[in-house]
Amino acid sequence: MDALALTAVGSVESPASSKLRRAVFASAGVTFVGIGAIGVFVPGLPTVIWLMAASYFFARSNPQLEAKLIRNRFFGPYLIYLDRPATMPRRAKVSATLLMWGSVGLSLAMMAARESLTAWFATAVVFAAAFGTWFVWSFGRRRLGLR
Repeated sequence: MDALALTAVGSVESPASSKLRRAVFASAGVTFVGIGAIGVFVPGLPTVIWLMAASYFFARSNPQLEAKLIRNRFFGPYLIYLDRPATMPRRAKVSATLLMWGSVGLSLAMMAARESLTAWFATAVVFAAAFGTWFVWSFGRRRLGLR
């Protein structure tokens, strides 16, 4: 049974219907892969969330691009837990949480030392880190429906 037949019965979401929407989604996916690639080298800039967003948009615009992203030897390992029913190991969750909050704390401290930290920015960064923490620790309790 092919993907289109599965779509007809509703078990697989079909790619976006219009050509313009598919092009916009594919462009968003490519952009997010680029931001994720930058995040590999820039401390404090996340990688996984951008690659997950790219995977989401590729799945809805061009499933071949999604498959290529997942098979990519550099980015594939970041996406390992998306399709698997297995949970993220506790050690990985603890490491991710400690590294994330360490980066947030260091970044905010450096900005405060340079007197360039504003209250709204600090609040936004802490809120984003709290969301990231919730996201990491919610893996395995239930499927998040990313795909």
